[in-house]
Amino acid sequence: MAFTVQTDEGVAGANAYVSVQFFRDFFLDLGVDYTAESDSTIEVWIREGTSYQDLRWSYGGSKLNGRDQYLQFPRVGLYDAECYLVEGVPIEIKYSTCYYAKAYNDLSTLFITDNSNKGAIIEEYKRLDKLEKRFKYENGSKAGTNKFPVIQEGDLITQNSGFALTTGFRGKRA
Repeated sequence: MAFTVQTDEGVAGANAYVSVQFFRDFFLDLGVDYTAESDSTIEVWIREGTSYQDLRWSYGGSKLNGRDQYLQFPRVGLYDAECYLVEGVPIEIKYSTCYYAKAYNDLSTLFITDNSNKGAIIEEYKRLDKLEKRFKYENGSKAGTNKFPVIQEGDLITQNSGFALTTGFRGKRA
């Protein structure tokens, strides 16, 4: 899967809200140096952080390019907490995506599944390019309850932006 950064006008097939350089510069400004990490490694983190950002939150407005646009941004009819029209990919989304990408590196996953009382896992399927993870348990159950880890910096930036309406997965996840 090619690493494609979303623009303010919308790019078909985009799967990232920030570039590798944006990620590195963002954290370097905070005193964390990621120059030792390869571009391809950071690209994975960013794709995971971007996917998590889009699954974690619901936003006002609607996608600029409708169903042809995979990512949630850019949007039309979107206003921030101070009632200003938001165009393109907002800086808050870029910043929180950086924190989510870092969290993916730190935690190795951005989704927590509660598998209590399901028995031992006897089969696991993991597909990172689409944030998909499936389990098969002894008792025949196939999925647990998805929960979000607390990634305070990213969550607070998105919440305080005013354009995140709700939190939670949209649609069914296996």
